[in-house]
Amino acid sequence: MQITVYTGSTEKTYEAAGERNVLSFLQKHGYYIDADCGGHGFCMKCMTSIDGRMKPACLTPLKDSMIIRLPETKKQEEKKEKNISAAVDLGTTTIHVSLFNESMEKIREISFMNPLRSFGADVITRIEQIQHDPSLLEHMSRMITEKLISECAPYGILKKAIISGNTVMQHILACIDPSSIASYPFHAKTLFREGKEQIPSLENCEVSFMPCTASYIGGDIVSGLLACDLYRRKDTCLFMDIGTNGELVLLKNGIMHACSAPAGPAFEGGEISCGSSDPSHAVTHFSYCNGELSLTCACEEPSGICGSGIIDLLACLLDMELVDETGRFTEPDEVPEKFSRYIRTDQEGNPVFTLNEKISFTGKDLRMLQMAGSALAAGISVLLTETDTKPEEIDHVLLSGNFGSGIRIPSCIRTGMIPSAFLSRTAVSGNTSLKGAEMVLQNPSLLSICRRIAEKTHYIELSDSAVFKAQYMEFMYITEERQWNYISRSF
Repeated sequence: MQITVYTGSTEKTYEAAGERNVLSFLQKHGYYIDADCGGHGFCMKCMTSIDGRMKPACLTPLKDSMIIRLPETKKQEEKKEKNISAAVDLGTTTIHVSLFNESMEKIREISFMNPLRSFGADVITRIEQIQHDPSLLEHMSRMITEKLISECAPYGILKKAIISGNTVMQHILACIDPSSIASYPFHAKTLFREGKEQIPSLENCEVSFMPCTASYIGGDIVSGLLACDLYRRKDTCLFMDIGTNGELVLLKNGIMHACSAPAGPAFEGGEISCGSSDPSHAVTHFSYCNGELSLTCACEEPSGICGSGIIDLLACLLDMELVDETGRFTEPDEVPEKFSRYIRTDQEGNPVFTLNEKISFTGKDLRMLQMAGSALAAGISVLLTETDTKPEEIDHVLLSGNFGSGIRIPSCIRTGMIPSAFLSRTAVSGNTSLKGAEMVLQNPSLLSICRRIAEKTHYIELSDSAVFKAQYMEFMYITEERQWNYISRSF
């Protein structure tokens, strides 16, 4: 069975070898395609030109002489023969890289989509793919390294790299089976505290991984704690990295307490029908003022909404009274006339927020965001309760990560994701995972400090926390008025 793939004007023909569908075929041959749901057939982001028609790749079986057309990828510049080093923020969605020359001078920052996005928007979905087909582990690792080498090639030959990512992504890159992280008691095979690791497809490159605290407090968080100097601060400080997992670290009395709230991919646009991880072609912010809804976008015709815009949108819908605190859309016949153009019904008669023909926000999308916000808020509540801390006793809140850099704190407060006391205490710290990796690359002795940070941070497993379970259900109500310190501690 022969399958032909066109990328722009480039044509390649392959012999199919038992792949389940077009998506699994493209994954096997290293082609990137969005598949937030991991190929389960409900996100519909893998729409692909197949035999002249747009079809979902995960639902389309292979057939002989099939023709698949994909967007043309950018051409790389000619490879340069200089040795370079890289600090790598191995994100679940996006990979950010800082490149350094042989004198350890920073020469470039680059970023690109994590090619494993085609195996699912979150790490659990990717683990499920590996469990279904163990041979995918090496394939996934190679996809990352080949993409990294390709993106670095215009600037030189990669000879040294510091990898900072969550525990699962570091496992996958190192070709270590992460399956045990996905099921209780969530034990990782390694926490990368022993020293240098070898990556089969990067055998000519000296690689070091940032050490991890636990299965869900990874090297990216330890790197961030180093970059923010949190381990040496004397104040009461909350470090927040809001993304697929809401990693939280509360420093009080010199002790770091950490937990990871299972927010899912909604904050980054994953598994949201109109969600987008590309802010250059998406709505980045919404505002509601004087009875008018306005939006911010870098292009004239946005094709989706990125995570920061989704949180803003929910805050606006609450202010417009188009969504109530239970997460229910107002029925179309109850909507004020000035907003009637925004609320329509889908084929099943359910209310849907509609911005234009391309962008809509459904009840299912709202529920995904509601669950993500509730998980984050409940995670904060656990740390406050465990350390007997009131929100107003937090001196500083450090918001980390590229997504965190774009969100509006008032929107997070309006939707009940964080306490209102954080409004004047929050500072954006940027990509601290990348900053910490840069520090270690330039000063390798800092890696031993990172190991001490990883070992000394007190980790709280939320699946064992009665406080988290109770607060998660309570915080499903979307309101600013919350009891952040859980009243009963008798569990």
